Amino acid sequence: MSYTLFCIIFVDMRICLKPNKMHKKNTKETYKDIKNLILEKKLPDAARELQTLVILDGRSTIKDRLEKEIQTLKFWLEYAWKGIDDPQQNKIYKQLQKNFLILLDDLQSESYKEESASLNLPAMMLSMKQKEDTEGSERKEMLSQIFDFLWHKSTFSSEEVEALKDAALSSGFAYYEKCVWVSAITLNILKSYNLSKFQILFNFYNTGEEEVWHRALVGILMTVYKYGDRCTLFEELQNSIDLLAEDKNIAKHAQQIMLQFVHTKETENITKKMQEEFLPEMQKFGNEIQERLKPENLIPEDANEDFNPDWEEIFDDAPDLLEKMSNLSEMQLEGSDVLMSTFSNFKQFDFFEQAAHWFLPFYAENNVAKSAFSSSKDTSEILKNLEKSPYICDSDKYSLCLNISHLDEENRNMVTQMLQLNVNQMVEISDEDYQSDSTIKDKHIFTRHIQNFYRFFKLYTQNKKTADFFAEDISYNCIKLLQSWDKDKQILKKTGDLYFKKGFYRQFLEIYENWKLPEMETADKYEKIGFAYQKLKHYTAALENYRKAEIIDTPSSWLLKKIAFCYRKLRQYEKALEYYLLIEAKDPENLHIQAHIAYCYLSEESYQEALNRYFKLEYFQPDDLKVMRTIAWCSLAIGKFDTSEKYYKKIITKEESQAQDLIEYGHCLLCQKRKEQALELYQKALSDLPLEEFLVTFSLDKQLLEKHGISKPTLALLEDYLKVSSLYE
Repeated sequence: MSYTLFCIIFVDMRICLKPNKMHKKNTKETYKDIKNLILEKKLPDAARELQTLVILDGRSTIKDRLEKEIQTLKFWLEYAWKGIDDPQQNKIYKQLQKNFLILLDDLQSESYKEESASLNLPAMMLSMKQKEDTEGSERKEMLSQIFDFLWHKSTFSSEEVEALKDAALSSGFAYYEKCVWVSAITLNILKSYNLSKFQILFNFYNTGEEEVWHRALVGILMTVYKYGDRCTLFEELQNSIDLLAEDKNIAKHAQQIMLQFVHTKETENITKKMQEEFLPEMQKFGNEIQERLKPENLIPEDANEDFNPDWEEIFDDAPDLLEKMSNLSEMQLEGSDVLMSTFSNFKQFDFFEQAAHWFLPFYAENNVAKSAFSSSKDTSEILKNLEKSPYICDSDKYSLCLNISHLDEENRNMVTQMLQLNVNQMVEISDEDYQSDSTIKDKHIFTRHIQNFYRFFKLYTQNKKTADFFAEDISYNCIKLLQSWDKDKQILKKTGDLYFKKGFYRQFLEIYENWKLPEMETADKYEKIGFAYQKLKHYTAALENYRKAEIIDTPSSWLLKKIAFCYRKLRQYEKALEYYLLIEAKDPENLHIQAHIAYCYLSEESYQEALNRYFKLEYFQPDDLKVMRTIAWCSLAIGKFDTSEKYYKKIITKEESQAQDLIEYGHCLLCQKRKEQALELYQKALSDLPLEEFLVTFSLDKQLLEKHGISKPTLALLEDYLKVSSLYE
């Protein structure tokens, strides 16, 4: 049984507490618009928008800062207008852009807490270090206070920066305490960019301390991800990034993190699918699952035997469920967050009221973890293996322990034994993987930490200060910042390919269209670009790229179909037909191709050729109403009224027949001079169709009727008669 399945089953047992409400964060388009104005060098427009926001904000310090920047901008414009040659002109304007951006960042944040602003960070850290009991309540309270301070403080003083540098290197703080602070600094930077904060992350990264450097690198990449569009203004961003280029694994690690950012984009869809499809099916087997999971059924009598897989017989009546479970496990191995739906309901405990706890690494000595397994003889082993478990993030591990601690003894023992079996198995597998490739462990740590962030932004209801990082699209200017790491463009390529695989075509195109990748002129690349444009319904651009692929290499049937499809969508039916005929030559019995060919002939008003194709389709699909309708219409168009009438008679007997069928049947009879019968059908159609809709349809068909000898006066008289007749309906 996979660890993923265990977590899902645990939720389905209905032994957890009631869920808290999901936190919804509204994006502020105004801020985005102002940011774009600043980056586009439209500072006067940005200043006007900022002035409105500053008035609403009410903070005098922000107001004074804006007035100062506007005054500088006025001087700059005055000098430029007078034509005064100033060698510092461009530099001053760039600095103005920076200042406007920083002011905008500060506007998005609420005013900082007084207690945070008054905290003496160096003294607090020294006092905390002197509390030797790392599990003591005083030390833990200080840990949370420092987290809040680091999260909310707008700028760090030189003394605070030095204290943080010392803390990074100090052995007096546990790795998990440093991890919490790194997360707080990352949140702070995401709220408002500042070089000194950014460089502190590099200090923690350079320690090389496991988990600490991983979190620091995630923070660095989140900063790059968010502020990449500012790279032309903040040169220090680039300079700081370049310093890490000599690290031999930096490209691999950056790639792992960037790909995980992509995986978070699909989490909402996975969660929805789990809640709407997977969990309802699991509920059908709830009683059988709980019976199988009792300790006496779960653990084989012979300790040397493997875990008995007979529980899978439960799903004999639902084979698709096993396949879905397998798919979930594969997705989790790739990095997808399949447990968000499971653990989103487990964050209502008091433990999660403190923001720091959302980022606290799970470690076996933690009192919260120990309390869950206090009655177990193997508490130490269980917790150590749960700590090392690769596929569940720290936040969810605490959720699991807190829920277990609230169970009655029988259920607690059952869940504990089940957990022990699954966690031990996962750790054994991961240990083998780590021996063959140490970067796999790095990937798992990155993934867990990013998932910690994801839960914080989506579920922590008290976060009103930092905008949801995962609600933003990546700025591919950030790729410029990583060029010194990504000399062979593998980060870029892998990120783009994953966007394509997951169906995020707009993001994929931004990479592939704007950056020169190693396989620049391959047919495969242009096929992917074409397909992405096609999925976005940009058919002209799709066709342009498909044609490039066609020139580079011998086109496959797949490519020919795509080219034909785009021509058809662009209503270039003659060109579409040209490609469909090429496909038909390779696959003459393909009914879908026959249908497309017939449609193109029909659209080109080549009715006889269309009829030939539709008769062939009818042979294989004799009851297809769409085929029958088209045969009837084409026959009418070329004057084969007997054939047309034969098919319309069949059509109107069908339950799926429509008023449109009656109108066209009426046309057929009218063309045969059977006016009364035609009128009867028109009136019958009017009983199901408003007069206005009838007249629109009738008007579209007038040209065909005139072609078959029905005069304009006759048609006008018929319309008037039907209009008056409808008055009595």
